[in-house]
Amino acid sequence: MRPRGQRVGGPRSRDMERHRLTDRAAFDRLVTTSQHRNTKLRDLARRLVETGEDSHLL
Repeated sequence: MRPRGQRVGGPRSRDMERHRLTDRAAFDRLVTTSQHRNTKLRDLARRLVETGEDSHLL
């Protein structure tokens, strides 16, 4: 199992690159999406990695 912070690293890095966000802003975006969808952050991150979808389009 990967350390806790690395689970959302891929989607966070992708948002940083696609939307020119800082590390913190990309993480906050994932947290907000997770809360709005009532989905655990790790599950959201896994889905984003598997599908390649953009976090704000979910």
